[in-house]
Amino acid sequence: MITTPRLGRVAALLVKDGAVALVERQLPDELYYLFPGGAVEAGETPEAAVVREVHEELGLVVTVDRLVAEVAHRGQVQYYYAVTISGGTFGTGRGAEIGTVDPEHGSYLARWIPIGVLASLPVHPKGVAGLVAAFPRRGWPARPLRLEDPGRQQSR
Repeated sequence: MITTPRLGRVAALLVKDGAVALVERQLPDELYYLFPGGAVEAGETPEAAVVREVHEELGLVVTVDRLVAEVAHRGQVQYYYAVTISGGTFGTGRGAEIGTVDPEHGSYLARWIPIGVLASLPVHPKGVAGLVAAFPRRGWPARPLRLEDPGRQQSR
């Protein structure tokens, strides 16, 4: 049997004025943060996917600077790209779930979070949050890092 490889997930590392753009996920019994991003669609490059996802989720037009990390998670590779804003208005994303507040499915809200508080928040994946927290002092790593993400622990 021939299996089609699963397309990965992409996410943006968008740092501006000492803050990072994150998507706040508030579920009925859990709060956590994710880097804006989503699935790579068929026929799409990871770079094109991250540009599309940032526009859908944040309302921003971005350019891709470079790949910062590849994260193995649940049999997929997730690609984390440093990006720079080239247009748009933060918080105006029109993705299906962005801006929704639903008691059953929770909320997806675009947020600027000060880099200095990342370590005290449930940001996933933790390894990538650590890279962002170190960015003001060290910059991005010289080559993309390969990380493992065991996934988030639910607080139920």
